[in-house]
Amino acid sequence: MNSELPLVSIVVPTFGRPKLLIRAINSILNQTYTNLEIIVVDDNNPNSPERKETQLLLEEYLEDPRIRYTQMAKNSGGAIARNKGVEVSNGCLVCFLDDDDEFLPNKLELQVKKFIESEDKLAVVGGFANILDENSKIKRVEKNQLKGSVFKNQLETNVCTTSIAMISKAIFLEAGGFSNVPSSQEHTLFIKIFAINPLYDYVEAPVVNIYHHDGARISTGTRKAEGAILLYEYVQSFYKQLTAEEIKRINSAHYINIIRAYMSIEKGRAEAFKYLSKLAHSKKYLDKEVFKYLLLVILGIKRIEKLKSYI
Repeated sequence: MNSELPLVSIVVPTFGRPKLLIRAINSILNQTYTNLEIIVVDDNNPNSPERKETQLLLEEYLEDPRIRYTQMAKNSGGAIARNKGVEVSNGCLVCFLDDDDEFLPNKLELQVKKFIESEDKLAVVGGFANILDENSKIKRVEKNQLKGSVFKNQLETNVCTTSIAMISKAIFLEAGGFSNVPSSQEHTLFIKIFAINPLYDYVEAPVVNIYHHDGARISTGTRKAEGAILLYEYVQSFYKQLTAEEIKRINSAHYINIIRAYMSIEKGRAEAFKYLSKLAHSKKYLDKEVFKYLLLVILGIKRIEKLKSYI
């Protein structure tokens, strides 16, 4: 990459959380790297209270020429909103920030430096993430320390998450952006990106605060499970490039992902058990991993979480 400091576009989709959005924007404005633009994509429905409140809160911020505000014609979901933000952006590097998370002050500086100094033409630069609870206390630091050619790794598990990544805009566009699928949008995106250019690196420091809610959440919707199955079907389209051992490992990872997705919804136990059977069959014996998910299917997420609290 050219050694001149590139313009970085940060796309912030927002839906239903106008007050948290301000925290996210402030975390970008407080970056040590200043050649940036912010594109806020308002995915609230027109005439909704959230749309009106978002407009009102953004009034003073829009005096800053680095901040632009675009509205979706209707609530379209995060994938389409993020794609819209990239479409109107001017930078050659793109970041995404969920409206309830926040960048740490040197995120952009560290990642741009990695892009510029790398001898490879990187597709994505990642980093670590602080995972915080509802009281803003750090529960853990998420570290994925893979680098280099990571396409096969991405087929198995997600190498990077949306709010962590800095992405080459050209490759993002060539990959077609986010797919409008029920769930697993970011996992699918990075498969598409790394299929074009598999080169990934990361900075060895937390670059974002990601806020998680405590406790297990059980949903009546099936979108998470539907998305997990679609992701697995998409991954299988690359199996001709893989060895039998790689396919076996990737199958196991996706069986587990689908089990967890079904166990997060009401009345999902029967479907989860089907994929548990596939997992056990692929292993050919009852190892620790199979036993772990057998307990999950039998007891359920809420009971497992309760048991953990006693340990």
